[in-house]
Amino acid sequence: MFRNFIVTTLRIAYRQRLITFLNVISIALGVAVSIVLIMHIRWELSYDSHVPNADRVFRIISENYGDNQMYWAKTSPPLNKEICDFFPEIEAAVRVCPLDIPPFVIKKENGETVKFEEKGGFFADSTVFDVFGIKLIAGSKSAFYTDLNSIVITESLALKFFGNADPIGKQLVTEGNTDIYIVRGVIPNCPKNTHWEYDFLVPFSLLRSIMLDSNKELYNSRWWAGVYTYVRIDEKAKLNNVLARMDDFTVQFMSVYGGTREEILSKRKYRLQPLTKIHFSNLEQEIAVNGNITYVWVFIISTIFILIVVSVNYINITTSLALKRLKEVGIKKITGSTQWQLRLQIMGESMATSIVGGVLSVLIVDLILPYYNEFASQQFMLSNIFVTDNLYYFISIIIGLGIVSGLYPALIITRYKPMDAIKGLKDPSSKSNKFRKSLLIAQFAVSIFMIFSTIGIYQQMKFFQNKKLGFDKENLVSIVTTGALSKHVNQNSSSFKEELVKLPAVVSATYCSNIPGSRLSVEGLRILSQDPNQPNPSIRFIRVDKDYVNCMGLKLIEGIGFTDDNPQSSRFILSKKAVDILKLENPLGKKGESMFGGEGEIMGVIDDYHFASLHHAIEPVVLEYNMGKRLRGMSTYNIIMRLAPGNTQDNLNQIEKRIKEIEPEAVISFTFIDDYLNTLYISETKMSKMFKGFTIFTIIIACLGLFGITGYNAELKTKEIGIRRVLGASRGSVVKHLSLKFVGFIVISILIGMPLAYIYITNWLNNFAFHTEISIINWIVTILITILVTYATILYHALRVSGRKPVDVLKYE
Repeated sequence: MFRNFIVTTLRIAYRQRLITFLNVISIALGVAVSIVLIMHIRWELSYDSHVPNADRVFRIISENYGDNQMYWAKTSPPLNKEICDFFPEIEAAVRVCPLDIPPFVIKKENGETVKFEEKGGFFADSTVFDVFGIKLIAGSKSAFYTDLNSIVITESLALKFFGNADPIGKQLVTEGNTDIYIVRGVIPNCPKNTHWEYDFLVPFSLLRSIMLDSNKELYNSRWWAGVYTYVRIDEKAKLNNVLARMDDFTVQFMSVYGGTREEILSKRKYRLQPLTKIHFSNLEQEIAVNGNITYVWVFIISTIFILIVVSVNYINITTSLALKRLKEVGIKKITGSTQWQLRLQIMGESMATSIVGGVLSVLIVDLILPYYNEFASQQFMLSNIFVTDNLYYFISIIIGLGIVSGLYPALIITRYKPMDAIKGLKDPSSKSNKFRKSLLIAQFAVSIFMIFSTIGIYQQMKFFQNKKLGFDKENLVSIVTTGALSKHVNQNSSSFKEELVKLPAVVSATYCSNIPGSRLSVEGLRILSQDPNQPNPSIRFIRVDKDYVNCMGLKLIEGIGFTDDNPQSSRFILSKKAVDILKLENPLGKKGESMFGGEGEIMGVIDDYHFASLHHAIEPVVLEYNMGKRLRGMSTYNIIMRLAPGNTQDNLNQIEKRIKEIEPEAVISFTFIDDYLNTLYISETKMSKMFKGFTIFTIIIACLGLFGITGYNAELKTKEIGIRRVLGASRGSVVKHLSLKFVGFIVISILIGMPLAYIYITNWLNNFAFHTEISIINWIVTILITILVTYATILYHALRVSGRKPVDVLKYE
């Protein structure tokens, strides 16, 4: 029986070669795109799941209230011990803090000195190994606990720094001999699907020692949010009990500043955030740029849409061919085949087509993975399909498509009586015909939805690139001052900048604590002339020098700006929103006091500008100019230069050469401001490229189905067309006649797909404080693309059939 099934299936496939080919290609494309999407979705959802007992690990976050509710990913250093003392349910806690250090200087065996600039460094408590399940490959944890100058590095760093030599006990010296670390351990490379990517760890006690010497008051402040704190709850503890007492902990922890329970909770509350949810959070001071759960849902829905389109293709084409198989089915019934045997035959054909398409899809995945990896910054390989969970989805999709696609045709084709089937019917079933039309409409509605959405996403990405930000981002390049360069700049800030501005390559230059796009610290500016009991609103702060406004192209609307060359006390320039939130009518000349710089005068007011991404509304900001000892290092952390027009690479070479002449040990890495701003939208960029690619695949799959259906319909109308040609109809009128049948389908599809896409894109755009608007152009372009693609697909068969000679078509009539 199985042999008979194979022979019958192969015979039918050969007899209907074109239709079989279209079905196989459609399934292959659909499965290939779906499995790539599923691998992407599973990757996004897998962040931090590798951590042992990940479901019991939480990050402590804070909700800050007042004039502006904000959620912070960071907490203060003292919280770690206090929360462990308060909750016996907490079995371990750890603090981590990003570590920005000068490049490591490694002396090779051949005497060559090599510098390595590494960014993945963190201060970490000794409990980091326990909480995050980090295993030591070599070395000792105890040495890491006790020696402040210990460092633990990943396998890849050990290989980079020391080759195949044993790294344990070796020194790592930073540029300018500013820091010397002893390698105490080697750990596995950090998994990529984690919200914090580390390359080396140093003891948190080192940070504590440094801050207690330099700024003890800040380190001990319970208001300062400077570190990330994680806790692991005992498996026997009831999580709800811990959550219910978080407000009690907040009150106890913050009570050192006085106030009633209500007053304390009106300003701040601490919360627990599950470790596996961090990747999709977007709090203040996140440890890295996170993902977006909305886009995961977009890809889940896209996968479902693509599989629906594939199934509709098969059902439509197969049921359209029902007339050709009715006589075969009728004869088999007369010769003794049962209805269930016939249904199993048709279901088996569907399953065989799905399996062949699934096998072919592996080759297509191999072709599209390099392109996917490039724009999604991934490293997926073909072998990833055969990982247990992915393989489960792969097989499930193939089996599911085979069953879903074959079930309806099997029920329709086998439902007729033997004699009716043998005689043949002009319309096997009006109900099935309506159902096929509904499926065709649904298929094109999905394609129209994706076309409209892709256009909207593309327009928003162009909006990001072209939006006026309130400063001139063109030709701006920055350098981070670290190591020997930082030391030189701190001692010679004015003269160093003067040397840069003398270069033909540099139009202007400025120092600042943050470049545009980075999240600024949230502090407060107390106006001395106002009531001291008045609430002090939260305001963003950036430390700058006197040339910042001019170099950045900001618009000064009041005052003369900064004039002093090297002030040892603070000067302030406020944005318009800062003036409003501080309720200042005449801000110029008023005295203010900042958190770090002390008292100073307000020297000017600038127009509001976008110092963060367009996800966020414009916030108030204060520019603080203070070159005193306490703020000098912060104020000169970045050098921003506006390059002269011309050859950019020549300009950069000039700058690098001059800096090396001034400080030979300087390590220079240029960052273009416009490029950095583009990284703020990396999630949207990835989503846009992926959505565009999968929309194209969806259209191709839908067109394959339409191609098969129009081909079959054209064959049914061959004799009719021959008669029309004999009666004088032109080829154009025949093409029009064949095309008109599908006009109604397209109109209905547009009426369904475009409003749904409009609702989706409107909601997506509302995630951004600033966004483009959906215009009539979106509607027109979508309709034109739909009509063009549909007509081009139909036109081939229409021209082919209308071009046949009437005598050849009608010679047997």
